[in-house]
Amino acid sequence: MGIRGFYNWLRQNYGKTLVDLPDVALDEAGKPVFGDPSSPAPCGVSVDNLYVDTNGVVVNCFDLAKKNDNVGLCQAIFDQLDYIVAMARPRRLLYLALDGVVPRAKVNHQRSLRFQASHKMFALNPQNHGTGVNSRESTKVPGLLAPGTTLMVTIGEALRYYVAERLNSRPEWAGLEVIISDAAVPGEGENKIAGFIRQQQISPGYDSTTCHAICGSDADLILLALATHNPNLILLREVHNSFLSDVNPTGDTYDDVEEEDRLRPRVQSTQNQPQAKRQYPQYQRLAIAALREFLGGVLYHYPQQLPNFQTDRAIDDWIFLCCLLGNDFIPSLPALVVQRNAVSLLMKFWQEVYHRRQTYLTRANGEVDLVFLEEILAKIAKFEVAQIPRLFREDLDQYATKKYGKPLRLVWAHNPNLAFPGHPLPVGTKSEVEPAQADANRKPPLVPDVKIPATKPTVVAAVADEDGWLKCQLEPEPEEPGPFARLDETHRKELGREWYYRTRFREIKDGPTFFKALSRAYLNGLCWVYQSFYVDCPSWTWYYPYYYAPLAQDLRGMFKFTVTFDLGKPLPPLAQLMAALPPNTRSHLPPALANLMIDPQSPLIAYYPERFSMDQNGPVMNANGAVLLPFIDLARLDQVLTTVYPSLTEEERQRNTLGAPCLITGPASPQVGSLRKLYAKEPDPTKRRPLKPEGGGYLAGRISRDPAYTSGMTIDFPLPSSVGTPTPPPLLPSVVGDRSMRAIYHPLSSKAAAKAEARIGAQDQDAFRNPNTPQGLKAPTGLFGRGKRSQTGRGGVGIELGRG
Repeated sequence: MGIRGFYNWLRQNYGKTLVDLPDVALDEAGKPVFGDPSSPAPCGVSVDNLYVDTNGVVVNCFDLAKKNDNVGLCQAIFDQLDYIVAMARPRRLLYLALDGVVPRAKVNHQRSLRFQASHKMFALNPQNHGTGVNSRESTKVPGLLAPGTTLMVTIGEALRYYVAERLNSRPEWAGLEVIISDAAVPGEGENKIAGFIRQQQISPGYDSTTCHAICGSDADLILLALATHNPNLILLREVHNSFLSDVNPTGDTYDDVEEEDRLRPRVQSTQNQPQAKRQYPQYQRLAIAALREFLGGVLYHYPQQLPNFQTDRAIDDWIFLCCLLGNDFIPSLPALVVQRNAVSLLMKFWQEVYHRRQTYLTRANGEVDLVFLEEILAKIAKFEVAQIPRLFREDLDQYATKKYGKPLRLVWAHNPNLAFPGHPLPVGTKSEVEPAQADANRKPPLVPDVKIPATKPTVVAAVADEDGWLKCQLEPEPEEPGPFARLDETHRKELGREWYYRTRFREIKDGPTFFKALSRAYLNGLCWVYQSFYVDCPSWTWYYPYYYAPLAQDLRGMFKFTVTFDLGKPLPPLAQLMAALPPNTRSHLPPALANLMIDPQSPLIAYYPERFSMDQNGPVMNANGAVLLPFIDLARLDQVLTTVYPSLTEEERQRNTLGAPCLITGPASPQVGSLRKLYAKEPDPTKRRPLKPEGGGYLAGRISRDPAYTSGMTIDFPLPSSVGTPTPPPLLPSVVGDRSMRAIYHPLSSKAAAKAEARIGAQDQDAFRNPNTPQGLKAPTGLFGRGKRSQTGRGGVGIELGRG
């Protein structure tokens, strides 16, 4: 889940929590060296459990491997994982998580991104110039990262080979326990990681001194880490632009800072000399303990110390506030832009409401105090009034730039002498326009009157067309080249609400009913996103059924609503591919399903339009705007696919099957005894036995037999050869006489992990109340003691307003 600009905001305001890490040593062949286990790890912290959001690693490796060279791709993935392991040197556990099928709310976002990527790849192909955007032309997109594709099945098998090979051949791996949650396991990688940590924290026998390190680039990892209330947790994040892979043509993204840029197929820059490419990215360490202390200190001071302050609950409230900034599931409120200091503004609003009410916005069971929320939204609504003219200006700029190649120079006029309501009027002199003005006055205006002065020799009109879209009839001034318009200061507010809804929502047939449904849907979205930080998935079937958010001023009376979710169940992988892929990437689907995207008689053809619109009046700070695609009816999709599934091959059925994580242990792992007893005493693969560690360490959960495992078996690399190369490179060696052990891993109940209270390093809450006191939260050993101070963060704490 990305929050655009969030990491930059964090870096600018809380740069002291970031430390640039030294590079890992490489051998003569350029491979990472694990180093002396007795020496400090390059990450500067003694890590027990390391978690890797592996989709980001795979995205990086696309540019390291040659086209269609899946062997090279897998080898690059192995090298990157070796680098991360050598950087953190985990002592107990390694958790590798690939993205599985996602909730319905995320499917809409993926569908939008993939259709955008499809359009851009088509547009950048010189052969397609002048032919328009056609989403149905078949395109072979290499390496689509989505559950249900053959590539993701191969990567999952390759990871199992990689782990077994390292456990058998590397002494530093021998005592590790490794969990692989591949694309067959539902959920996004970062959510699987956070869910696992929550489940371990509430389990009996949990070691409260365990240090967790999460490696990943999604902005929501920061919020997920804070939601655990675990100060012994660090994030290892790739420094932006430190690696050669900045764009992936598949539409798969993981960097919230430049998410849209990653969708564009890369073109060689001709302006500057290319920088040297790094084989491995540079990393930063984000200390959650320090960030927690800074946030607690800032929230506590308003402008005096707040009474009855509890840092854990204040952090939970702050996480909810971040849900208002937009994400992969719901759009942001139009007035809130991270780059314009919206986070600090929300913190100020929260402090004002808390100071008056002395209660919290959120509760321990994941519920939200809707009365508290409505007071915050009322403050946002007042702020919003001043922001709508800016949004109006940005829309005019986009139109003027498209028509004239220059942005609009907008001047607010105080003494206008003409008003143009209704339909667009021709540009001309005052005498030419007045008759048309009189005729237009007889028709009901689509937007409030916009007063515009006469100029010499032209008149500029800014009105709405019949479809409700804001259009401008602009004429360059001979004295001052470039389009310009003057609008009456008194009409700023009138332009706001009606203009926003007509340009974003087109038709509003029943006003009160529409706004009630829109408000309820957005409230449900806020609660769904917030709860997703504390439970695995609030609902697999819920989604936000609009392209845009409402205005804050229309989110009134929400305390009367009741928010509930039906959990539902995850989509099958092939069904998610059908819901998210554009038709020209149908080669990743079985033929029977791919045909449903292009057959004119297909009952699903309406969901795969030949042409689609991209609204350039879309969300602020989103260069791509909104992709206006029909929302897929999952009930109808399931009904149609059910009739096709019987025709699938056995291999295709396997791709469409959901799975469970696997646990692989090294020869010296504390869990070896549990696995040996499982295979010696439990012949039934459906029966689960609890893990009982021997010789130290602890891992909560249950295990069952893996039908694909036999003791001492030979594990082959899953790819027979490279594809499309004249001379295939030598295959990676097989693991003969495997000494590792493997079983299916079953985590604790997700319900039991909801809102888990951190047991790690419990500190007096008073320590948070002043971030300058030395009695603050104690960081893990070496948290600030290794690596140089981040040069990309300015550091400092505080709330600054008025940047926007």
